Amino acid sequence: QEKKELKAEYLEIIALIEQLQNQLNLLMKERQKLNQRMKELIEVETKQENRALIEKMKGFVKENEQLKKQEKTYKEEWKVQATEFQSKLQEIDEHMNNENDEENQRLIKIEKLYESDSKKLNKIRQALAEKNQELSGLTRQLESYPLRAELLQYEKRFVELYSLTNERLKETKKYFHLYNSLNDVHSSISDEVKLLEQIQEEFPSRVKNESLRVEFVSSLDKMISNLDQIISNSEGQLNQVLEQKNKISQDYNQVLSAQRKYYMSVKEFQDACNVNVALAQKIEIFEKKLEELQSQDDAH
Repeated sequence: QEKKELKAEYLEIIALIEQLQNQLNLLMKERQKLNQRMKELIEVETKQENRALIEKMKGFVKENEQLKKQEKTYKEEWKVQATEFQSKLQEIDEHMNNENDEENQRLIKIEKLYESDSKKLNKIRQALAEKNQELSGLTRQLESYPLRAELLQYEKRFVELYSLTNERLKETKKYFHLYNSLNDVHSSISDEVKLLEQIQEEFPSRVKNESLRVEFVSSLDKMISNLDQIISNSEGQLNQVLEQKNKISQDYNQVLSAQRKYYMSVKEFQDACNVNVALAQKIEIFEKKLEELQSQDDAH
């Protein structure tokens, strides 16, 4: 504001100097005119008939002298005012130079501060670019791994597939066991039928002869022992199947217990993941607040 006022005062002084210079030029022109008329009067003064005119011209001479005095006075006043104006102009120039020096110093300080801030900003941008590159790499690595929802979906599909396969396997085993048991029954019944048919065919002829009867009885004993052996083998197989069934039941119970533990572990893991996500969000908020405080401290 002070600079603007000084500039306005400076312009007023320049305008006043121009005005005085114009007045001085007018007086100089008037003086030249009077000198010209004085020359004419001197030429006319030699003539007798021009006395009255000469007197009149003398009056003009006095006026000219008065104008000279006024011109001298104006010159002196103009010199004084010009000196004052010149000193004021020097003061204004010095003041403006001082202000310019202060302004230059301020500009230099601002430029230095701008350069330091630019360097800090470039370092921050470089660090941010490095962090973005690391983040991009980590993001690509994370994208290469399945998400938790995808893993759960895969697990669900595998469990469903395992259940379906297990049911099919159970059904197939049931058919195999049914086939084997029916085959054994068929074999036993076939043997019994053959034995009965043989008894029916040979008994009438062999009962009449003692030696044939003894041979027939021994063959019957042999057949009965074979049947007992078959029954014993069947009972052994039955006991073996029952033992396998008990073992499978125990394994199934252990698998159920492990499955319950697995689901409990998965639930605990999901809860821990949720807690981890919440803590990560809190840490991120805290880091942002810490960065804001650091930026405020740097600004101060």
